[in-house]
Amino acid sequence: MKLFISFLLIAILIPTTFTLDFAFKLPRNKQECFTEPLNPNTLVKGSFVCEEDDYHDLSVEIYDHNGNAVLSEAQTGSVIKFSYTTSEEGNTNICIQNTGKKYIKINLELLTGLDAGDLSQAASDKDLKPLETGIDVISKMMDSIKTTTSFIVAHAEEKLTETDTITTKLYVFSFITVIIVIGTSLFQIKYLTRLFKSKKLI
Repeated sequence: MKLFISFLLIAILIPTTFTLDFAFKLPRNKQECFTEPLNPNTLVKGSFVCEEDDYHDLSVEIYDHNGNAVLSEAQTGSVIKFSYTTSEEGNTNICIQNTGKKYIKINLELLTGLDAGDLSQAASDKDLKPLETGIDVISKMMDSIKTTTSFIVAHAEEKLTETDTITTKLYVFSFITVIIVIGTSLFQIKYLTRLFKSKKLI
């Protein structure tokens, strides 16, 4: 039973936490976008760091699943940091564009959910007692579990509704199919009867 609960908690927590940290190269006048599906009220923190400190020809824009800009304006510079909280469920698109003339290497770090709000990495943690820090972390974890669970239930209800709709459509389609088959059979019988009578076979 404990093992089952552990697996369940892990499965619930997976969508609420996401960490990305890697380097990539971006050609001049090119744009690269990163997409991640997120729940609402999810904290997102990230940064793009250029390998050259004096290269300021980078621009970052972030869009929600409706294509609306998350940031008030594009962020530029050799080091671009951003932080925001999602308002709706859906894909978040983080796009960086190289407007300069160099083929440049960039390091991306992206934290969401519990990783983004982990008090163990906060500057104010030095003023907190270990017990208080642990309670805060547990509280945030419970909030994440509650939010994710509510969306799992909502999606399950949507699937059940869709299933009911599919079943009703299936019944209607089956009924129409039976009517068409019966009508076609009666037409064939009448046609064959007339044909046989015209041939004086009956």
